[in-house]
Amino acid sequence: MIVPPHLIADSIFGQLPEPSPLQAFSGGTGLGLVPFINTMLKVITVVAGLFGAFNIISAGFTWLGSSGNPKAAEEANNKLLYSLIGLIIIVGSFTITAIVSFLLFGDATFILNPHIQGVGKLGP
Repeated sequence: MIVPPHLIADSIFGQLPEPSPLQAFSGGTGLGLVPFINTMLKVITVVAGLFGAFNIISAGFTWLGSSGNPKAAEEANNKLLYSLIGLIIIVGSFTITAIVSFLLFGDATFILNPHIQGVGKLGP
C-alpha cells in the first residue's frame, strides 16, 4: 500500500494552524503575496484619497484667507487643481482596471479582488 506524501508529512510534522491574530487579515485566501499586495493597494488608495481631500480643504482655506492677494489665490487655485487631478487619476485607474478586468475575465472585480484557488488536500 502506497501512502500519499501529504499523509506522511502530516504524521511527521502535524498541522500548523494559521496564527489567530493573522486570521482577520487573510480574507479567506490565506497568507501570501497576492493578499498582501491587494491590501497594500487598498491602503495606498485610501491614503492618497485622504491626502487629496486634505489638500482640497487646505486650498479652500488658503483661497479664503488670500484677501485679495493674487499670488495666494493663484497658489490656492493650483493646489485645488492638482488635488482634483490626483483624485481623478485615482478613480480613473480603478475604472480602467475594472473595464479591462471585465473585458478579459467577465468580472469587473477579478483584478481588484483576486481569488486564487489552492490545491487543497491531495487524496481522499
